[in-house]
Amino acid sequence: MDPLTHDLQNGDTLNIFEKNHLIFKSSGNWLNPLFEADEFFKSSTQVYEDLSAHDTAGGKAAAALMIRMGIKRVKFNLVSDLAADLLEKNGIELLYDRKVDKLKCMTEDALKDEGNLNNIYSFLRIKSGRVSGLPIDIKNLSIGYNKKVVFRNLNLNLKAGECVVIQGENGIGKTTLIRTLLGEIPPVNGSIKIEDKNISQIDKGIIGYIKQEKEKQNFPTSVREVVQMGVREKLNKKDLAMLVDTSLRKCRAQSLIDRNYYTLSGGEKQRVSIARTIAQKAKILIFDEPTSFLDQNSEKELVELLQSLGTNQMPTIICVTHDPILIKRLNWKVCKMERQDA
Repeated sequence: MDPLTHDLQNGDTLNIFEKNHLIFKSSGNWLNPLFEADEFFKSSTQVYEDLSAHDTAGGKAAAALMIRMGIKRVKFNLVSDLAADLLEKNGIELLYDRKVDKLKCMTEDALKDEGNLNNIYSFLRIKSGRVSGLPIDIKNLSIGYNKKVVFRNLNLNLKAGECVVIQGENGIGKTTLIRTLLGEIPPVNGSIKIEDKNISQIDKGIIGYIKQEKEKQNFPTSVREVVQMGVREKLNKKDLAMLVDTSLRKCRAQSLIDRNYYTLSGGEKQRVSIARTIAQKAKILIFDEPTSFLDQNSEKELVELLQSLGTNQMPTIICVTHDPILIKRLNWKVCKMERQDA
């Protein structure tokens, strides 16, 4: 019998089925049950098929979350026209008891004209506070060495989970900026605040740095060991192995786990380095010219991974580059470092 023909029971607000079997339920409110389901599917190693869902009420936000989770049939007790239109455009079968023009909520109004599912997902995660990143506020920043300024008056404000490309030609001071963001050298003037704390006051472990891989070395260091280097918490052997495995899986690098890191291609090294920052549980990721030394296919894979991180994990990401192709492909907010008069 079709499970969507039954009423929700025992105060449930969301049921999700694989074929006729109930695999997830929640009695939460707003979009929280759908975010809980989203985490359930992300953390599962099982592949689910033929998914259907029964929800009490559905606006465009709920519809977008269900589509991203791979749900193919949906029953809403109450559904909006905006949700119905989005489901129809994505080939999702819809059942409902009652339809209205739109739900009376600010979220429905905010998403009225947005059609990109990733944009909707990012907006909803930020709105619900489900981001792993931290806000960064850079004001009137001048950087350099021994009080000699190489770049002055940089201003940049990033919300938690926001992604930005800092664009600048070679020699303009991008490396100096990275060293300043990492706390290796102090600002000459101005300030960098992370969640209202000066850069000198923060735990440096919250920042993950993915640098260019220029040197060719051949130390007997496995991928597993490289990722483990990022782990800052004390874990037993089983939990450590699970964290390393999960971090590599999120970067599509699980098959590399027993390889020698220094024998990997540039693109493979990038994925492993990102996995290390995930195991580190870094809240801010800084990339230094990430596509340097990569072939075209590896560059494409890296862009897809960065976009996935920005949408699904939502750390705050700063990508420093002069590569116009990367900037165009990422389609993130851009902060330009331009030549200044002496």
